[in-house]
Amino acid sequence: MANRDNTKIYKSIIYQRKCALELFFDEQTNYIVEGGTINGKTYEDITILTKENNLITYQIKYHCEIMDGMNKGLYTTLGNRYNNDCYEIKYLSSTGFSNSFIKKPKELYEHIIKKKYESKELNNVKQYLIELGCDESINYLSKFIFHDGLTFEEINMSIMNKIQKIFETNDYFNISYIENELKNVWITLS
Repeated sequence: MANRDNTKIYKSIIYQRKCALELFFDEQTNYIVEGGTINGKTYEDITILTKENNLITYQIKYHCEIMDGMNKGLYTTLGNRYNNDCYEIKYLSSTGFSNSFIKKPKELYEHIIKKKYESKELNNVKQYLIELGCDESINYLSKFIFHDGLTFEEINMSIMNKIQKIFETNDYFNISYIENELKNVWITLS
């Protein structure tokens, strides 16, 4: 962590918050939690309950380069046993994924089980997948959807367009005010 520059950390936090705000305005979202608990279970980053009563967790990663390998954040997400209760687990990278990035459940399972590198996060995932067994692990891993995230510009435009539509305003200052008021609160939709 010593090599990590504070600008990247700040951008990562802002990017996640913007993703949460964009999901908040999504018409399918019924309830949203950012880094919190739903029904006594803790989820990372953003978890929504849809109007169809499906849990979807979003693991948000802000990267400066295309993601081409596994990392601690992905292992942490894979190892969260509560994610198995989710309908989908969407892993978003702001820069996208390389063509060599493993996305197929069976390949992902084999890669993790055979991986020799030792870390707490990887060991937790391996242990969980071994407990589940091969077939159930592949079913679990098939819930993971790897998405290329929006750029800052794209996500800002998406939020602005949704605010314009919902609040029927084209005034930039009103839109900015609404976004800033909502940005730092956890919101439950009724």
